[in-house]
Amino acid sequence: MAAKKQYDRVVEQALRDIQNFLWANLPSTHNLPDDRTMACLRAIMGRPEVRQALELGSDTAFCMALRAVNRILADKAQTPGATFDRIWAVLTAASAMAPLAPRRHG
Repeated sequence: MAAKKQYDRVVEQALRDIQNFLWANLPSTHNLPDDRTMACLRAIMGRPEVRQALELGSDTAFCMALRAVNRILADKAQTPGATFDRIWAVLTAASAMAPLAPRRHG
């Protein structure tokens, strides 16, 4: 059970990280170019702890959302803009079911 909770934390942090990179890429800020955003999103999904959480984590809304993001990023035929739109839709749906809590420090 403790391991499942650990995976939940990894999944939630990965989703927060993905969301932060997408926010940095929004047209109003566009602090991060599309190609760099894609590289960062793929790097998050490639982290060993994220890969393990995807395989062994519970079937929570967040884990299912992260699995969906992984499938979206695997589709290399779509444009970065289409990829970002699809990921935003997944994040929006997941947060409607169970909002991502802000990370607590301390």
